[in-house]
Amino acid sequence: MSCIVAITVLTWLGPQRDDTGLAVDWIRKVSSLTKGFGNDVFRDYENSEERDKIETFEKLTPEQSAELGVPFTNTQAWDAFAAFYESPWFRRIWIVQELLPAREALVIRGNHSVDWHMVKAAAAWYVYKAFHVREELDLKYPLHGPFSAIRMNLAWNSKSGSEFHPEMFGQRVRPVVRWNFDSLLRTFHDFEASEERDKMYALFGISAWFYLDGTQELLRIDYSKPVMHVYRDAIKAHLKQNSGYQDSLNVLWHGNYQSKEPGWPSWVLDLRVKQENTGHGAPMPRLDLVGLTNSHIWRCDEDTFDDNTLLVEGMTFGSIVHHSEYQCSGDLYTNLRSQWNKFEQMYTEQFKTDKHKASGDIYESIRTAFFMALTAGKLWSGFKNKGTSPEVYAANVVDMMETFCLPHETYEEHLARMEKLKPFFELGLGSKDNAWMEWAWPKYCERRWYITDQGYVGIGTEDLQVGDVIAILWGLNKACILRPVQEDQITEGAVRKYRFIGEAYCHGAEEVVLNLVKDDGGSDTSLGQEQEREDKAKLMLHSQVGSENVAMIPTERAKGDPRRAKGTIMALV
Repeated sequence: MSCIVAITVLTWLGPQRDDTGLAVDWIRKVSSLTKGFGNDVFRDYENSEERDKIETFEKLTPEQSAELGVPFTNTQAWDAFAAFYESPWFRRIWIVQELLPAREALVIRGNHSVDWHMVKAAAAWYVYKAFHVREELDLKYPLHGPFSAIRMNLAWNSKSGSEFHPEMFGQRVRPVVRWNFDSLLRTFHDFEASEERDKMYALFGISAWFYLDGTQELLRIDYSKPVMHVYRDAIKAHLKQNSGYQDSLNVLWHGNYQSKEPGWPSWVLDLRVKQENTGHGAPMPRLDLVGLTNSHIWRCDEDTFDDNTLLVEGMTFGSIVHHSEYQCSGDLYTNLRSQWNKFEQMYTEQFKTDKHKASGDIYESIRTAFFMALTAGKLWSGFKNKGTSPEVYAANVVDMMETFCLPHETYEEHLARMEKLKPFFELGLGSKDNAWMEWAWPKYCERRWYITDQGYVGIGTEDLQVGDVIAILWGLNKACILRPVQEDQITEGAVRKYRFIGEAYCHGAEEVVLNLVKDDGGSDTSLGQEQEREDKAKLMLHSQVGSENVAMIPTERAKGDPRRAKGTIMALV
């Protein structure tokens, strides 16, 4: 589609309403406040600073809006504005193919028209600045339109042609813009289509992979194929072309949209599934594995795919043996002392130590490991600015939380509470004592803390279970949870199968992976324990197709391949 789109796209929203003219005028006025936000230049990562100025939440007052010329008190104009964006057109998957590659576009409703860039820009200002009117309008209209429109400012992956590169003038090169397929899936997964296959075909069609060299189709359009095969083959095509790149397996995170259809592979997203409320608090932190060699990047081989099976490589950090009963931040933090006592008892009974393996031969207290794990390894900036260490934070956080929760409804209660909070202010809690909680709360939202049989602690999605495996996979930018498939017997040379469950944080695991030392030949040096060498992930994502639960794959890498570390092949199927 990006190869054939016209210079200007005309989009018809339908017949006009009585207030369409007012809506169009108001869109133009609101968009003028964004200084060209919707223009094509803002889809370039190089303009992120200017873009951030617009995409920063700011609760403007009615007085400020009046000074800007778009008073919130003009309810007639804002109602017309909202009615314009109420159109179901904004939710269609095909608008992504039609408008994302377009250099220019005009949105037409009845006898009125408005530039598409203005529609995007006005939507952005409404979403990020107009809280005062949004609260009321959101009750009157199912306003998906503004949120859908601003997503259409997705930054491109590549551009070619003399229109974008003057040095190519005179060459027979079409002006083409491409987008990363993973970004397209992440941004537009919930757009709607009446034909189930359309969602995947529409997004893949404008991705960087559809015509890799202008002629070769990586995914052939075929509406006779089952929906699962269409989705699976698109993900396969993406993974094959992404082989050898950093974060090449990140498309697996879309497995959060896992199908309930029998036989659907857990590593293939189902765009028909509405996002479930599972494990989605604040995003887990990305792994910082810059120090890894190319041997730690996922690569696609001839035996990588076998129908519904995907082979991957990684390192495991044990199976979950204990986890919290709490998945809600409120329950966790109001019972923080009892949760810590429970964790301490479980850990010391299981491992006969109060030390947690943080990085190689470096050990820290399990108290520090536990409380840092609850915030995915991050220390709030207020504490860092005061020089408060993770150890000091962990030693004080329970008392701080209990003091934080003291009653303060009366003036006397407020004074008494503030007096008791003073020591924590000195640590960096800050005079606005709720700021720390607003930061910490989402880190645990819809998650559970866990302990593995190798002594690691972390947090994962709320649906984790005892027996699930915590792993870091090459090519995946976060730790993950894998669920072993029940197997009666594992034969020699076989690799276990797993279902992909979701993201996780494993305290200290990142440092262990970074400390894997590679010699010039690419072979692993000792990790300190032979068991840890053997526990390098023999991982598989199971498709639940058929009765076979074991796959036979090579256990050693091809000799002489400089791209690969020798040893066990890591796999996801």
